[in-house]
Amino acid sequence: MLSFLEFYLEMMKFVLFKLESDLARDEADRLAAEDEEGVTRANAEDFANGGALAVLDVGANGAQAKEVKEAESKRSLMGEELHKVRELFRGLTFFISREVPSRRFALVINACGGRVATDYVPSNITHVVVDRPALPPGMKKHDQLEYVQPQYIFDCLNARLMLPVTGYRIGEELPPHVSPFSVSITNSAEDNAAVEQVKKDHPRIVGYVPARVHEIRKLINPSYSAVDPEGKVAHLEGEYSDEESHVAVPEMDMEDDVSLSGDELAEARRKPAWQEEEVTEEVQRPKLSAFKVKKQREMNLMNAPTNEVVARRRQALRKAQEKSRQTETSEARLQRKMSEVKRQEAATRKMQLQVARKKAARFYKMISGVVQGTAKKAATLEAKAKHIAEGKLHKTEDGKGLVNTRLEARRQRAEAKGKKLKERKAGNPYKKLPKWVQ
Repeated sequence: MLSFLEFYLEMMKFVLFKLESDLARDEADRLAAEDEEGVTRANAEDFANGGALAVLDVGANGAQAKEVKEAESKRSLMGEELHKVRELFRGLTFFISREVPSRRFALVINACGGRVATDYVPSNITHVVVDRPALPPGMKKHDQLEYVQPQYIFDCLNARLMLPVTGYRIGEELPPHVSPFSVSITNSAEDNAAVEQVKKDHPRIVGYVPARVHEIRKLINPSYSAVDPEGKVAHLEGEYSDEESHVAVPEMDMEDDVSLSGDELAEARRKPAWQEEEVTEEVQRPKLSAFKVKKQREMNLMNAPTNEVVARRRQALRKAQEKSRQTETSEARLQRKMSEVKRQEAATRKMQLQVARKKAARFYKMISGVVQGTAKKAATLEAKAKHIAEGKLHKTEDGKGLVNTRLEARRQRAEAKGKKLKERKAGNPYKKLPKWVQ
C-alpha cells in the first residue's frame, strides 16, 4: 500500500506543478492583454465565456456555433461535478495517522469540503485514516469513529460519493482500486466522453468494466443494470481480430527506426533450405473438399492468382469494416463482443456434443465388440464340441490340439502315393483393417 501511495504522490506532484505553471502563464497573458487594451476585468473567466458568446452573436457559421454550444454544455457539466466534489466531505473531520502522508491527504480532504484535525480528540473527529493493521500505540479505539485505510479517500474522490466503509476498515481486505483514467466509474456523461477520447488515443489501455465499478454505479444509481455483469468479455477487450489488430498498432516514424546488428541482418537475409518431405500415408480428404480440388485441377485454377475485381471487393470490404470499428461506441463494441462470445459458446457446445457422440459411438462399438466376440467364441467352442462328438475332429497324440480327421486322411493317402498335399495359404489379418491403415 505504501508503494501504491508513493506512486500517486509523485504523480500528483507533476500534475500540480503543471497546473500551477499553466495558471501562471494564463494569468500573465490576461494581465498583458489588460495593459494593452486598457480595460479592467473583474473576472477573467467570466469575460472569456462572455467573449465566446459575443463572437457567436456577432456572426458565426453553424459549425462554430455548435462548437461554442458544446463547450458551454461541457463547462456546465464540469461546474456541476465540481460542486459535488467540493461538498463531498462537508461536515466530516479526519484525523490522519503519522504513517500516512498528511500533506497530500489534507489537500484532498480540504478541497472536498472536509476538515483535518491535528490532535486525536474523539469528540471532534468522525474518521481516522490509518495505514497499518492495528492502531498505533497509545491510541484508543472508540466506537463512534470510523477507522479507514487511505484508499478510502481516493475511492470516494473518484466515485464522487461517500462510499460505505465496509471493506476499508483497518485489518480488512481492500476492494480492488479502479483507475478513473481507464473506465468511467460514475457512468456520467462527462466521464464517458473522457473515456471515449482516451480510447481513441490509446485503445489498448481501456479495459473492461470490473465488478467493483458495477457496485459503485449501483450505489450512485440504484436503477443501474450492468450489460456484462459476469465479465465474459474481459478477456476479449485486450484481444483484437484480424481486421482490427493493425488499427491498434501505431505507425512507425523515422525516429522509431532502430539499426540492426550484423547477426540480425544475416538472420534476415538467410534463405530457408527447403527439404523434401515424404508422405507415408494416404491423405483422406472430405468428399466436398476432394470435389473442390478435383474441379480446380480440371479448370487449371489450382494456384491461379486472385481476380482483380475480387481483390478490390475484398479490400473495400476490409476498409469498410475498419472504418465501422473505428467509429463505433463503447456500447456497440461491447454488444459486438458479447455476440462473439455467444457464437463462440454455441460453437463450443456443438463441438462438445459432437465429441460426446463420437465417444458414445466408440464406447458402444467397444462393448458390442466384446459381447459379439464372447458370443462368437462360445459358438466356436460349441461347433468344436459337436465336431468332436461326430468324429470330424480328434485330439493329437500329446493331447494339446485338435486334428481334422478328413484332412489327415487325405494327407495320408497323398503320402502313400508319394505326393505332397497342397497346403492352403493362411488368411491375411491386415484385410480386416481400414484402407488408410493398410
